[in-house]
Amino acid sequence: MRRHGILILGLIISGLHVTPGWSQETETLHLSGTGSDDTVTWEFYCSEGRSSGAWSPIEVPSNWEFEGFGRYNYGRDRKKSQETGRYRHSFRVPQDWQDKHVSLVFEGVMTDTEAWINGQSVGPIHQGGFYRFSYDITEMISPGQSNLLEVLVHKVSANSSVEQAERQSDYWVFGGIYRPVYLEAAPQQHIRRCAIDARAHGQFSVDVYLSRLNATGTLVATITGPGLARPYRVVASVGPGRQKATLTTTVEGVKPWTAETPSLYTVDLSLQQEGETVHSLSQRFGFRTFEVRPGQGLFLNGQKIILKGVNRHCFWPDSGPAAASSRSV
Repeated sequence: MRRHGILILGLIISGLHVTPGWSQETETLHLSGTGSDDTVTWEFYCSEGRSSGAWSPIEVPSNWEFEGFGRYNYGRDRKKSQETGRYRHSFRVPQDWQDKHVSLVFEGVMTDTEAWINGQSVGPIHQGGFYRFSYDITEMISPGQSNLLEVLVHKVSANSSVEQAERQSDYWVFGGIYRPVYLEAAPQQHIRRCAIDARAHGQFSVDVYLSRLNATGTLVATITGPGLARPYRVVASVGPGRQKATLTTTVEGVKPWTAETPSLYTVDLSLQQEGETVHSLSQRFGFRTFEVRPGQGLFLNGQKIILKGVNRHCFWPDSGPAAASSRSV
């Protein structure tokens, strides 16, 4: 069983990484490490199996089977172990986050997940082990003071569809917080997220999701990247209460994205009021057109794709699905 570092209760300094930036940018503070080669020690209680029945140190992110807890199971095992894992971790957030909107983000947990901040539930149980989810914890944290995060992870999902899709097939199944956990802090008025649709011939559209707008402002998108003679700039007006805005343009001279030539561009989104930037967000993307043509198959940028394998579950022999930060996808 691997053990790294020393468990520290109360004020935890080691393992917390704050991404520097201006006040109008989103700040990130890691509560875990960034991969299996960069972990932070939390407290852990396993309900059954190996090393169960007592609080012990565990590295996060990881799958608890690789840390010496619970039982290993294969997807085709008729009767699987059903242990749960309880996590505890104390942390502090900067005092200047007092007026920020703060989110708790999990990049991936196997599988059903409940969480509490300072004894208060952060929201509904999350089901599904392969994608990111987050909670608004703005009103639950105490900036400048010690805060307690508690997480309960159910190895077996109560959702039969999730259980069938993720755990009943020809691969090993695991439990635990296996991807990074972190906090994100943004201004109260901010860009929550964006969804980009960029086609191979330069057609560009981005849906921008906004939060807590209380005044009229301007949303600006600036596109830069290889082959462009100039930056492309798109502007839209947004008003109080606006939750979504769509910006579109056609970009000339783009280099389409393919696996062999993965040309990437950047869109810088800026929410402005009275000439000042309230919040900014950057996203990298590629221009590509993916099509499903009935009776013909799959096409990328007009070229047919031949698939030689689908539904592949990857994991590493030393850490399972918890990848090292240098090889995380």
